[in-house]
Amino acid sequence: CPFPPGTGVPPAEGRGRMYRTGDLAHWTYDGELVFAGRTDTQVKVRGYRVEPGEVEAALAGHPAVAQAVVVAREDRPGERRLIGYVVPDGTAVDAEAVREHVAGLLPEYLVPAAVVVLDTLPVTANGKVDRAALPAPDFAARASRRAPRTGTEETLCALFAEVLGLDQVGVEDSFFELGGDSIMSLQLVSRARRAGVVVTPWQVFEEKTPERLAEVAETAGDDTAAAPEPADTGSGEVAWTPVVRALGVPAATRGEFAQWVVVGAPAGLGQDVLAAGLAAVLDTHAMLRAKVTDGPEPALHVAPRGAVDAAALVSRADATHVPDDGLDGAADRAAQEAVRRLAPADGVLVQAVWLDAGPARTGRLVLAVHHLVVDGVSWRILVPDLQAACEAVAADREPDLDPVGTTFAQWSALLTEQAADPARTAELEHWTALLDGPDPLVGERALDPEQDTAATVRRLTWTVPATAAAVLAARTPAAFHCGVHDVLLATLAAAVTRRQQERGQETGAGVLVDVEGHGREPVAGADLSRTVGWFTSTHPLRLRLSGLDLAQALAGGSAAGALLK
Repeated sequence: CPFPPGTGVPPAEGRGRMYRTGDLAHWTYDGELVFAGRTDTQVKVRGYRVEPGEVEAALAGHPAVAQAVVVAREDRPGERRLIGYVVPDGTAVDAEAVREHVAGLLPEYLVPAAVVVLDTLPVTANGKVDRAALPAPDFAARASRRAPRTGTEETLCALFAEVLGLDQVGVEDSFFELGGDSIMSLQLVSRARRAGVVVTPWQVFEEKTPERLAEVAETAGDDTAAAPEPADTGSGEVAWTPVVRALGVPAATRGEFAQWVVVGAPAGLGQDVLAAGLAAVLDTHAMLRAKVTDGPEPALHVAPRGAVDAAALVSRADATHVPDDGLDGAADRAAQEAVRRLAPADGVLVQAVWLDAGPARTGRLVLAVHHLVVDGVSWRILVPDLQAACEAVAADREPDLDPVGTTFAQWSALLTEQAADPARTAELEHWTALLDGPDPLVGERALDPEQDTAATVRRLTWTVPATAAAVLAARTPAAFHCGVHDVLLATLAAAVTRRQQERGQETGAGVLVDVEGHGREPVAGADLSRTVGWFTSTHPLRLRLSGLDLAQALAGGSAAGALLK
């Protein structure tokens, strides 16, 4: 239905503001606009929106590649990776050489975790690329197999293999070249600590291999700060975290503020099996049992294990008559309906919908969770846990999920304690000084909420030449030992400062921005590798460029390096 039913026209605030975003949506009978997918092939990987065509173009730009296809695979539940498939133009092609070629053109998050060389691309009966038939990459083939020489190296090699899902890892193998990422590095650090080897996420990023990590690792001893032991299952009142207070409790607790995933469901999954599996997940992850209570100030309470009826959160949808190419669309619609059933005030923060496609077909499973208790990283924990629990129930075994190190309740209490700690309060002067001072407008005027809305946003797109992209994404970060985000922040600061100079505005205070992160910082030894919750953090950053010759920086002079540093 293009417009709210019964009106025949778009809502008044939308008239005359037609624009194309690539999103699909429909109006409900209550006049609410509901997101229903996209018109393009855009996918989301590790929190980034990725256009596969952009990566395919970079792959096809290699002189030895005739055809290229890119897909986002999820061969391990909760771990989605970009995989590239190439067909040579008749000459031999090295997969790693092609991947390095792309790494020199695109940002890190657009570089495929692996490139697979095929003789031909599989096609459907209609002659289109059969993406479902593309083979899974063999990350194990990258492993050097050089055996460890010390006990620490042996432990780290085993943990690399465990986290990455490989049979074996050599001491010279890079964690990230084997498919690891920043969140998986947190899992590695947590498991290493339990095995008696203490390393930091930054050391994993810097050293990369078991051999080099073993050189900087410490042995866990009595004086090592250990993650706090859960005194209970995480039940009771949970303090509001900074991200909730920043957004505002009313906005953060509204019913349809949610995230969801859609995964394949084995034929004959069974509603009872799903309910029992979900019950095990609810008992393991306390925040899924939370409830927002009313009062002078709303509070968040977590019920004890077993208090939530998992069966009441599970439903079955008959999809036996839905064609294969329509299952994903049906799942999207089921997800939208599931989100509308979420009710934080009633303790309903989870909905699971099994789309039963019949006894001989893979159906779909929709898992919708309120954003108050889940973030992008949490799905890497929830999806594998639900799969493991359901498999155990189906095999008449008791689900035995790995324990949670630091509960979210402990984490929120830890943040509250940290905020009152003298070591933290001593930082107040620094943060106050950072925020004090002028913050000139970037635009010509202040934003007007009446007219500056999503409907009035205008977007401009530039295509960066390959040589410039290589400098941005590869050569500059390598030369300055930084990330692409550092280069972009420096460029933003320079652009804003130059505009301020042109307007005659004060530039000494610098450019003030907010920097967002996943928030799972190992404060006081907290182990958050298996904690489900909403951890997003934001902190201010002021970039002062006083004393820099921006004209010289723009021309590529030595000031460009000073700007970045």
